[in-house]
Amino acid sequence: MSSEGPFVSKTELDAILRAQQSAFEGFLKVYFETTNTRIDSVLNQVSKVESAVFALTDRLNELGAKDSDLVEECNELRERTKKLEDQADYLENQSRRNNIRIDGVQETPNESWEATEVKVRDTLATSFGFTTAEAGALHIERAHRTGQRRDSKPRTIVAKLNSYKDREAIIKRARDRKPPGLFIYEDLSSRVLDARRAQLPELKRQREQGKIAYFSLDKLIIRKKTEGT
Repeated sequence: MSSEGPFVSKTELDAILRAQQSAFEGFLKVYFETTNTRIDSVLNQVSKVESAVFALTDRLNELGAKDSDLVEECNELRERTKKLEDQADYLENQSRRNNIRIDGVQETPNESWEATEVKVRDTLATSFGFTTAEAGALHIERAHRTGQRRDSKPRTIVAKLNSYKDREAIIKRARDRKPPGLFIYEDLSSRVLDARRAQLPELKRQREQGKIAYFSLDKLIIRKKTEGT
């Protein structure tokens, strides 16, 4: 008698895979909807507070007022606005915490999520020092292209990893290895990215002076090199 188990047909296997994919996509949809709802709520509060600030500022300008109470209230509202903006930015960056962005990976027409994920693993294995086994063991929840397609330039890949530890390992490899035309970096909010761009000249200047300079979110960290670094 044969010891083989029951045979699963291709049709049954496809149905199982489709069901798993549907469940995974449903999980992603709920996750992103919940995060976006939280961010939208904070941004709505920011908008309301900003409106109040503008209204008070207009009133002060019209009256030429120097009333200390109104000035104090206006300052308090500005501080509250800043705190809410920081909170919204924090939530957005938290929702991107396990993400990486990859530039320079060739794109094919109508590229699927599955094909993009394969390209992420292949890129890590061929250009960033990961073994095929290490790249294959990474748990990538989702990998997709973002932005509008322009000419023949490939769009950025955003890959969401299940583990923050895996994300940090990839970022570290990307800093140590810099293959031509390929770039891996953190997925951050537009405010943080803008703040980093504004400080890039200073980052370059400090490094040219032999110092250690790097970003921690929107803050430029500068340290003197010690012996052995």
